[in-house]
This record gives sequence, structure tokens and C-alpha cells, in this order.
Amino acid sequence: MYVAGFLSKNTTGEPEQYPPFRFDTSCYDLGRIAGTLFAGGASVRHLHFVVLILVYPILGGALATAQTHQAQMESGDVAPYKNPKLPVEQRVQDLLSRMTLEEKVAMLSGSGWMESQPNPRLGIPSLKMADGPMGVRSWAGSSALTSAPGSTVLKVTSTAFPAGVAMAATWDTDLVRREGRVIGQEMKALGRNMILGPTLNINRVPLWGRNFEGYGEDPYLAARMGVAYIQGVQSEGVSATAKHFAANNQEYERHRIDARIDERALQEIYFPAFKAAVKEAGVWSVMSAYNKVNGTYCAENAALLKDVLQKQWGFKGFVACAPEPLRWIPLNSEPWLAPRPMKASYS
Repeated sequence: MYVAGFLSKNTTGEPEQYPPFRFDTSCYDLGRIAGTLFAGGASVRHLHFVVLILVYPILGGALATAQTHQAQMESGDVAPYKNPKLPVEQRVQDLLSRMTLEEKVAMLSGSGWMESQPNPRLGIPSLKMADGPMGVRSWAGSSALTSAPGSTVLKVTSTAFPAGVAMAATWDTDLVRREGRVIGQEMKALGRNMILGPTLNINRVPLWGRNFEGYGEDPYLAARMGVAYIQGVQSEGVSATAKHFAANNQEYERHRIDARIDERALQEIYFPAFKAAVKEAGVWSVMSAYNKVNGTYCAENAALLKDVLQKQWGFKGFVACAPEPLRWIPLNSEPWLAPRPMKASYS
């Protein structure tokens, strides 16, 4: 590969013509060229030339790699799950067939506070999450840790959007969709790809400490706002997470309460926003709630996750487990948790 000669001026103002360079030379040689230019008193204008000679080999290599990958796909040398032209279901089945049992189980665990387990052998990266829903929060730990005075953990600068209930008060779905789009853009800029939001729980208990996150007490309004938020986020290629499914309506004893709700109330009050998130917005992830519903913890509730979410609504994404809903804390680590058996989980 050649680059045409670069016409510039030296420090005396006289024009200089640099000859074409062939890019089969080494990085060491390119470095010598750049060093010679500046050591010889070349002006800042020469920086453009230096950028050219350093960037062109990289671009050329990337182009060659892409061309090789395309040729491999056309010839059938690339694994089907890596071929974006094939149907998703075919790619998923091919990938699953290549995974060992241990690798499949590992996918259910986490790697750090806010990342899923990667699989380097098959090229499966981590899902990199960040908490929401009113903007991107630091993923380095709990808010108690990241917000503590003098904390040295990772700080994240992002836009602080109005509370969900304030956004709902506008009845402006276009505004909420724009909010979601900006959050998706900020997620990508920060290297994350899954926001834990929106909160779609209905405000039923006035003392619930997270009433501000959601979209109020009206199921229809919550559904409209949630759909708009999800569409905005996912238009940027970032996964939204509809949370917390279902009936997570109080903070006090949220890990142990059992919400006893009849079928009509579930269908008319607690489900509509989640149903719209799945069937209208096509949300990629749903987070299970901390509490029990009708005797069973939401994260292991077949009636919610299998019968309703998958069978009735046709959900094809994945369920993320909310922090600490599956009684993961060891026995006797805290007195008030002692009666609860230990069970592993990940959020």
C-alpha cells in the first residue's frame, strides 16, 4: 500500500515534497520516520503526515481482517454462530451445541459486581451492566459504597434525569423515548451494554422508598412510559431491563415478604406495564423481583417466569436475578437473616 507524497512547508517556509511510502515496512521503521521528522525541526503540520503513516497500516490491517472474515463466511469456514447473516435461532443452537455443561452453568454466574461470566474459548464477552433507571450509575459497587464520603471506588459522570414519576407526569412518550436514547448513548460511551431499568412496578404503598423511580399508580400510563423508555435505550443497541417482576412494592422486609395477590389484580394492575414491555417494546431482559408472590420467590416462580412471561407473552430474552432475592447470604452472617437457607444467585 502506498500513500502519495505529502506537500508541506519546513521551518523556513520553503515547500517540501515527501516521497510516497510503501507500507510493508516495520513499525520500527515508521517510528524512525516520525522521529526523524520532528528531530529535524519539522513543523506541527507534519503531524498530519505522521498520523497518515501510522494509521494507514492499522486501517489496512483491519480491512484485510474484515475481508478475510467475509471470505471465510462465504466459504463456510466460520462457525455458524459467528455469521450475522444467519437467523438468530440457528446461531443460538449452533453455539449451544459447542458449549460444555460446565460452560453453560458458568453462564448463570457473575464475574464481579455488574458483569456476567465471559467465555473466551467461544468468544462470548461479558454483559457489562450499570444500574439505572434515571441515568448511568457507577457499576463498581453498591450505592452505599460508591456514594460514601471519601470513597475511592470508580466514579462515573453521567446525566441525572428527572425521576420516573416526574417524567410520567408529563404524559410525553416522545420525551421519555429521547431520555432512553441518551441513556443508551451514555452507556455505550462508558463501555456498558445493559442498563438495569426501567422500573415498572406500580406505586401501591405510599412509604415505598422507590416510588420515585417508577411511573406512578396507573398501569396504562406506566406501560406507555416504559415502552417509550425501552425503545429509546434499545435503539442504541443497549439492552434495557424491565424491573422488578412482579409486585415489588415495598422496601421493608422486601427479601422475605409474600405478596398474596389474586389473578384479576395481577392481570389488571401489576402485569400490564411488563406485558407491554415484552409484547410492544420487545425488551431484551426482565429482572425478577426480590419478594415472593403467592408463596414462591419471584426468581424461582414458574407461574411468573414460565407460564406468564414465556408462554403467555412470548418473551424470548433472559431473566436477570435481582440482587439477593434467592437467599444467597450464608446462614448466621446477619441475625435477621439466620432463618433463611442459603442458595446461590447472581444479579
